[in-house]
Amino acid sequence: MLLATSWTDAEIVAFRDWLAEIFVIDSGGWWLRDAQRLGMSSPTPMTGPLFVDVGEPEHEDPEEIAALTKAAGFPPETEIVLSAATSGRDSHELLGRLALAVARRYGGIIDLTGPLPADAESLPGHAYAIPYRTVDDEFAVYHLVDAELLVSWLEHPRFRMVK
Repeated sequence: MLLATSWTDAEIVAFRDWLAEIFVIDSGGWWLRDAQRLGMSSPTPMTGPLFVDVGEPEHEDPEEIAALTKAAGFPPETEIVLSAATSGRDSHELLGRLALAVARRYGGIIDLTGPLPADAESLPGHAYAIPYRTVDDEFAVYHLVDAELLVSWLEHPRFRMVK
């Protein structure tokens, strides 16, 4: 998740307080306790916690930063990283629902950290392909999506989140 403003320590504390309304923190991870707050009809049988980190974006390539700024409409100042300890449909849905809730609440754009399948790029909303060079100096892309596209992507038969 990329945000346009730099968060203060107080804003990070307020964000974690909001998360604590939906999750229970235990052993460094966030465990879901209120599925309905994320628009899920029932608790997920996810077997592991989510991890959340807030900080400055770690993009170093000037061309990538320029593409991010153009796509997002702002230079990213804060990054919220969401990840899951387990893989599977349930943990992917939970990550997607949390990313959607965060994007709507804080006005962010979702960094999928990987590419959407080609057939998902035409879903309602906006997807932006961000080119970058891998450590092997190969060309690759990842997608940024807005909340509207993520809503459609969550219902898509090939839905998944990179974690």
